[in-house]
Formats: sequence, C-alpha cells, structure tokens
Amino acid sequence: MKAIERLAIETGVQNLIKSGKMTTSLAVENSIPTHPTQLILADEIGRRIFGKAGHKRASTYETAIVDTFLELWSSGPISIFRTTTRAHSEAAVIEAPAISMFGVSTHRDFYSSLGQGAIDNGLLNRLLIVEADKRGTIRNVDIQNARKPPEHVLEAVMALKPEFREGDMASGVQAYLASVGVQARTVPWADERAHERWQSFRNEMLDVSDQSEELAPFVSRAAEMVTRVATLWALSRFGKDAAMVTVEAVDWAVGLVRESVRNAKAGARDHIVASEFQEHVRRVEKIVRSKKRVPFSIVARKMNGVIDNVYLDRIIKSLEGAGIIRVDRGAKGTILHWA
Repeated sequence: MKAIERLAIETGVQNLIKSGKMTTSLAVENSIPTHPTQLILADEIGRRIFGKAGHKRASTYETAIVDTFLELWSSGPISIFRTTTRAHSEAAVIEAPAISMFGVSTHRDFYSSLGQGAIDNGLLNRLLIVEADKRGTIRNVDIQNARKPPEHVLEAVMALKPEFREGDMASGVQAYLASVGVQARTVPWADERAHERWQSFRNEMLDVSDQSEELAPFVSRAAEMVTRVATLWALSRFGKDAAMVTVEAVDWAVGLVRESVRNAKAGARDHIVASEFQEHVRRVEKIVRSKKRVPFSIVARKMNGVIDNVYLDRIIKSLEGAGIIRVDRGAKGTILHWA
C-alpha cells in the first residue's frame, strides 16, 4: 500500500489516491463530483468498508455503499453516474467515473464482513482476490533506496498519464478531476488467436455457470474480468499508444482470474455462513481438515468459550452424517478423521 502511494507521488498523480476510511454511500458519492477518477486504498477493507454494510444494525447509508460500488464497477467511457437525490440537494451527474479500489484484509475479517449477501448480489465476483505470499525471510534493506520506485516503472506510469495542452494549466488539472481531460480509446486484440483464447475461456465459464447453480455466482463475471486485467497488462507492457491484447496477456489474465475464483470459493466456504450453527460447523470442519486426525478434546479446547460439548457433539454428528468426517468412538476417547 505504501508502494502505491509512493508511486503516485513520484509521478505527480497523488490526488488520485483516496482514503479507504469510508463506510457510507454518501461519503463515496460526495467524493465523485470533484474526483471522478480515483484509487481508494483501504487497509482492513473488510472491517472498515464492508463490515458496516453487512452489520444487522447498519443504517441505510451504510448498506447502500455496496449498491454504489456495484454501479461504479460497471461504469465505462460512455457511462453516466447519478448520485442520489436528497431532500436538500439535486443529484449530481458525472460522466465516465473511474473508481478503483485496492484493499487488504485477513481472511476471516474480509469474508465474514461480506456475508452471504455478497455472493447473492454479485459483489464477490466483481472483486479480484489474490492471496499474499507467506512472510519471507527478514532482510536488511537500504531504506532510502527502497523508497524510490524503479526508474522503468516510473517511466511506464508517466507514459500513461493524460496529456495536457501546452500553456493551459487548467487542462492538466481537468485530466484528473473531470472526464473532459481523458480521451477514451480502444485497446484492440493483437490477433485472432488472442480473441479466440478469450472466447474459449468465456464459453468455459458459461458452461460452468449453466451446469452448477452453486458455482454460477463465482464465475458469472470471470470473462469480463479477464478483459479488464488483460488490457491493464497490455497497457503496462506496450504503453497507451501501442497497447494490444496478446495471447500472453490473455493467458496471464486467465491464470489470475482462475486463482481469484478459487480463492473466492474457498473463502466463502470457510468464512461466509448463513446461520450461527453453520458458522460453528465450518469452524469444526476447518479444524479437522487441517489436522486430518484430531481428538475430540482438542477440538473442544479450540472451541472453548464459544460452544459447550453438547452443542459440539451435535455439530460432529452433522458432519459425520454428511460424510465429511469419520468418527472413531473408543474407550480412550473420540477421534475425528477427515473423510
């Protein structure tokens, strides 16, 4: 997150960066008229942004933030976004808003804050979810050098900046504050092979969606996400004037989106629940799955303070009946096995 901010400062577009400390649709809408192009950086994105929206005591403005993000995700060069009309103010009309968000979170905070509604309303499949690598070996680094982005990265970002008219400083400001400063352009397919590669992935996702009602919410926008990611890849490699979507760009994007779908499915399975009982079932299931073989006493200790042993026994019988775990009940105690 610090690297993104430093890169924005070094290339003179720090005004694009906005804080992720927003919890209502009103806060988002109020920022768009003056900054229709922005990148929201959100630490603890689950708790700080989506957590409020999913809380049972959330206000109307807090729950509406999800609807606002859903609408903004679908905006494009010819889109018109209208803010909400309120008692003391007319709706603002913004042409082609471009709002991006980069957030980090722990698994539990992120998925539990989204809740089941994020699967049903399509928010989850609009997010590109990437797992961070495990912490590596601590290294000694030169702090001063580490703060300076590599020169080739700076040059590539500078090449993507909208140009402003010579002698007209206002046009330079407009390039970042209003859509009039940005010229939309099409990034073409490099050749038919690249287009066919994308079509193959799209058809695969359509088949998955048709065949599995359970998987459909996770893959319904996967093909569209690939076009977005592949276009970004092309711009970063070839620049805004020569950018084209190659086979390599499509393959890279498909790999990233497949990973995102896998992460979303696993996260929803482990952390998004429809009831309190289901939440405890999934916690016990996760414990047994990670251990493969675990005594009842260990599971009870891990769940201590959350549920009693009678409730835990109900959960184990439920998992056993579903064939998810196998239970050995002997004189020396009960052992749970991952089936």
